[in-house]
Amino acid sequence: MDVKEEISKIKQINSEATPIVSLSVTNLDIEVEEGKVYKDSFFIESENKVPIEGYVCTTSDKVETEAERLEGTRQEIPFYFKGKLATAGNTFEGDIVLITNGGEYNIPYCVKVIHKFVESSGGRISTMEEFVQIYENNRKEAVDIFFLPNFEEVFLQGKPEQKELYHSLMKSRSKSLILEEFLTAAGYKNTSFLDVSQDKLILEEEDSSAQLELLLTQSGYVEGSIYSEKGQIQISRERFSSDDFTDGKLLFNVEKKQNLLNGSDIIHIDTVRQDIEISVEWWAKQTALTKEKEKKLYLKKKRAQLMHNYLYFRTGSIAFEDFAEDSEHVLEELSQYTEDNEWKLYRMHFFLMEERKEEGKELLELLEAISQRNEFTPLEANYFLYLKAMYYRTPEAISRAVSTIREFYELSEYKAEALWMLIYLDREYVYNKRLQYDTIRQLFEEGNNSSLLYFEACDILNENPNYMEELGKFEISIFRWGVRYGYISLSLSYQFARLALKAKYYNKSIYYIAEKLYGVEPDEQFLQVICSLLIKGNRTAKEYHEYFRLAVEANLKIIGLNEFFIRSMDFETYDLIPQRVLIYFTYSNSLDYLEKAYLYSNVLRNKEKYEEVYGAYYSKMLPFIEEQLLKGRINEHLAYLYTCFQKEVLEKPDNWKAVCDILFYHKLICTNPHIIGVYVSCPELGTEKYYHFPAERAG
Repeated sequence: MDVKEEISKIKQINSEATPIVSLSVTNLDIEVEEGKVYKDSFFIESENKVPIEGYVCTTSDKVETEAERLEGTRQEIPFYFKGKLATAGNTFEGDIVLITNGGEYNIPYCVKVIHKFVESSGGRISTMEEFVQIYENNRKEAVDIFFLPNFEEVFLQGKPEQKELYHSLMKSRSKSLILEEFLTAAGYKNTSFLDVSQDKLILEEEDSSAQLELLLTQSGYVEGSIYSEKGQIQISRERFSSDDFTDGKLLFNVEKKQNLLNGSDIIHIDTVRQDIEISVEWWAKQTALTKEKEKKLYLKKKRAQLMHNYLYFRTGSIAFEDFAEDSEHVLEELSQYTEDNEWKLYRMHFFLMEERKEEGKELLELLEAISQRNEFTPLEANYFLYLKAMYYRTPEAISRAVSTIREFYELSEYKAEALWMLIYLDREYVYNKRLQYDTIRQLFEEGNNSSLLYFEACDILNENPNYMEELGKFEISIFRWGVRYGYISLSLSYQFARLALKAKYYNKSIYYIAEKLYGVEPDEQFLQVICSLLIKGNRTAKEYHEYFRLAVEANLKIIGLNEFFIRSMDFETYDLIPQRVLIYFTYSNSLDYLEKAYLYSNVLRNKEKYEEVYGAYYSKMLPFIEEQLLKGRINEHLAYLYTCFQKEVLEKPDNWKAVCDILFYHKLICTNPHIIGVYVSCPELGTEKYYHFPAERAG
């Protein structure tokens, strides 16, 4: 065999024994989200099918392979990047080294750690600013991203307060509203408010409906409801959201109900943050029916005006000259407006009061002719008989009138008017005040009320206060009428006070009357009635404090007065408390803990002015403070007391835990009536508690 053949044979043997190595990758450029582990793999293969043997390793502990030995003609090499502790912006470079029987190979790698991201229509986003941009362009896509499981991980890293806000809002129902509230509360956007094109709508007679425009002043999401206050109009939609707006505008129709010719209503547009009101009015041209209604209303108004003038004159509120002038003006106006007989009778009565005999005679002849034609109503006919009797004043005229009016009184529904006429004509009533009073009372109990009879009853009681033996509905009605017209005598007022003090329960009407009487005559008896009623009714509002203060200054002896003096004080201020009240509470224990806390806080703040009693109070304060502390109670006044007695409290180890328990109490004040409660979370303990706002709250 020659040399050439030998060399060729050796080459063939070496070729068959050494694998020809092929790699699926030659270098690795990798991007990894911070905090994540990246996994991948590549292949090593023998092109000539000679088994590969060897080892694989890396030059950095950040990248590792799952296989260490290389065996076979084809093998997958898994590797991974340990990036849980890596932060965005870091770069790691190195090599994956393969030592084989086919040679040594290096696969260089470069790992770049990037921010966590979410894929969106605009590409990858990883910051809140980029997310807000998505929200402004496509709110639906932003809602989908916001509720992804990794939203918090991507966008809220390093923002613990926003994380808490995110979790708390998840308890709500509306996804769009949750997102809107989050972005607003976190300061990423301004609050979205609504506006209306007009705050008052007037529908003309020919308009059965109109269109209103609701404006969205700031891009974002709102939802709410639309309703009418009285139900006199129909609204085309009851609920809405931002999805219903086009170019920031929402149109809705308002339609008046066809059965209402004239009317008004108020449209309410409610959202979480707003309550918008739009007043709506509509008027129709007057028909015969509406003109008749308007006439009746006008006459009723004028009748009331005449009655009030008469009563103001009878009660001494105005002079006869003023009464005459005002009444003459009204009757003259009515003569141009109506031919009704009622007003002619009123004018006749007016002539009698002014003693205008000649004019009265002429009008009486006219009324007589009307009577002969039977054109009077039954009430007008009896009123005419009364006026005739008062004009002639003869026994025959009076007797005839009394006989007819008595019969009318027994059979008619106008008993109050008939009795009033009998009081001035019938001798049985004229000289018997007790009978007048008892009859008026009987009519009241039967449901017959009249301002004229209220005056007569009040006039009788002013002269005979002893007639009033109780404060029932009748007596209270008389007094309400009397204080309205300023027609209660002083002796009757004192009789009222004596009876009012016997009341077992608070009565709003009796309190009102006592308040009016005290305003006219600031006598201690009326003040005692006022305070006694307030105490019986447990009325502690700040508006009543002035009465309790006056009673204390007058040294009135009323059970509970000192307690209600404290309870009605403004607990946000620290006005001086009278010495009498302070001394009382050095031995009385009748206040609850909130009232005591205010009292003690007031004493501490004004201790220089309370020198005489401060020592007695000081000895009572520390036991009280420790008791409240151990019960876990806190408010503004207790907080002040805890601060003032901090040294004394901390001297006892038994108090230490209680102090720690209340150190981080906070007070929440919510002015939005739509919010009913709050969730308070404690990240350190991983706990959450719900606090419900009371139905009536001051803030």
